[in-house]
Amino acid sequence: MEKQIFGQETANEVESDIEKLPKTKFEQIDIGRETELFYTFMKSSRWSAAFDRVYPELREIQKESKDKDECLKRYGEFAEDIHERDKGTMLSAQEYVQIEWEKIGQAFLEVLSKHFETDWPEDRHEIIGYISALPAYPRFLKDYSFCVGYKNVANIIETAAHEILHFLWFKKWAEVFPETDKKEFEYSIPRGSAARVSL
Repeated sequence: MEKQIFGQETANEVESDIEKLPKTKFEQIDIGRETELFYTFMKSSRWSAAFDRVYPELREIQKESKDKDECLKRYGEFAEDIHERDKGTMLSAQEYVQIEWEKIGQAFLEVLSKHFETDWPEDRHEIIGYISALPAYPRFLKDYSFCVGYKNVANIIETAAHEILHFLWFKKWAEVFPETDKKEFEYSIPRGSAARVSL
């Protein structure tokens, strides 16, 4: 009988663990979803400055629009123009990130699980990374999806890894502090709970 060193897993155990990990898939963001995100971020005092720097046209649209519907319509047209103009670049970014993620993704997800001492949820079989024109990269805890920018391909893997990290971070947070209101998860460290973290 082969002696196993503590912490050393057999090939079968590792393979079994990897099969339980969600698969990460990258795809182009839906224009409607991106339009809503443009609108939300432009209303945000925290993020609107980044959007103003990259897309000053959005602020003009916001000022000129008589209501939300008109603003959304014009933001949608703006997003469509970007996607039409940069379609090739966006598709290349999607192909690049998918190929590069395949090289490290499963190992990364496994290390995150060990680091946070929590498993990936069994009902989460897929993580979606949206290739987007947004200059900020939101993550969506409810459906395990996130956005990455198509212009900065050099950092796209790092950005994806950072956004994916949030999924287990908040899962672990909910396990340690189950009383935390899920609305607080929109902050990096849930506000009311920050003082309880010992560093």
